Amino acid sequence: METMYITTVAAVIIDIFDLNNVRASPWAGGKAQRLAELHANGFSVPQGFVVSPEIPISIDVEQPELTARAQALGSKLAVRSSASTEDTSEWAAPGLFESVVPCELPKLAAAIIAVRQSAQTIAAKRYAEFTQTAFPASMAVVVQAFVEAAVGGTLYAVDNSAVDNSIGTYEKMLTKSVNMETHIGVLSRNQEIELRTIGLQVMSSLSLPGLDLEWLYDRDGKLWIVQARPLPQRMISSRIETARKTVPPRTAFAFAKENPTIRWRWDAAHNPLPLSQAHRGLVEWVQDRADAPLAMACGYLYESVIEPLCAETLPASQPVTDAELATTLELTFFAEVAPRIENWLARAEAMVHLSLGGALDVFTDIYRVYVTEVQPLVSQAKQRRGTIGTTLRPSLGAGLWRALAEEQNLSDHTRS
Repeated sequence: METMYITTVAAVIIDIFDLNNVRASPWAGGKAQRLAELHANGFSVPQGFVVSPEIPISIDVEQPELTARAQALGSKLAVRSSASTEDTSEWAAPGLFESVVPCELPKLAAAIIAVRQSAQTIAAKRYAEFTQTAFPASMAVVVQAFVEAAVGGTLYAVDNSAVDNSIGTYEKMLTKSVNMETHIGVLSRNQEIELRTIGLQVMSSLSLPGLDLEWLYDRDGKLWIVQARPLPQRMISSRIETARKTVPPRTAFAFAKENPTIRWRWDAAHNPLPLSQAHRGLVEWVQDRADAPLAMACGYLYESVIEPLCAETLPASQPVTDAELATTLELTFFAEVAPRIENWLARAEAMVHLSLGGALDVFTDIYRVYVTEVQPLVSQAKQRRGTIGTTLRPSLGAGLWRALAEEQNLSDHTRS
């Protein structure tokens, strides 16, 4: 178990970008140290400083050095904890201690006091008893310039190969898995790619087998790192086990060889885990009644890859240009498919006692229309560029267009 021992604590304030000084000050806490290391390694970290636990803070007493340093950061600040027992390789203590974000400059002293007091709450005491760590924790406080987020969230990354030497060739796909949670705004495709790359670089830079990263993009599109903590070992093991469960065994692919003319794709995006008994029953129902392009093997769901219609294979009556395809797709959705679906759903809702079989019949009718009429056109749309972007987007709406655009990496200018 990792423990940080505080021997001497000076009543000082140190620049968070002064890596040597931060390293020489164990009281600064793991959060401050990692931010200093990330800045030294070229990552974008908001400027700031660390207030030692020994500096007396009062809302009634002026502190010229603290005020001067804070004024240099701007009128809005981010005030966060950097406790001695926080963000270690064993225990992260997420959300346990106080943060004041944003904090108006005149309220800085009160914010620092609030962060310090959060180390002495009942919750902090119970956590210390459970983790067998010091109580109260020594509490340094990180004060940084506040960066307003256009998009912000959390990234989790795990280097599976660093903690498990048994991973074989087939499981290489699991190495360095990245998951993101967006709490503010919506990421563009380019931002998502950049963020994944930066996340893995941060994990490598800090030599961590697992990473919990808080990030944000400002109004100008610049990526900032506001916190980087190790992912505790027990969470790394849990994520690896979950990831392994989402990968079908080798035998699950054997059925695909029975008919080499059909290409099958594991439905990892929607159904990464083995199907439940109820879900398997639903798939079987649709297979029997709608000739669904689906297959199950070892509990995993597969779908046959529907090739997009191309100009060489399209009948004369089918669209061959981007503009024609856009018009046809729009008409198919809104003039033909949507009214039929609404009619089916209205009839089902009008039934006083709708049986399970009746509900499944409605589902099957909707699914059949999607597979036979809509999906071939959607597959073709995903392959197109140019005018289809500007023609389709106003009609299909942001949600559907985003789904098409993100799956196929359509040009960013068509999505801006």
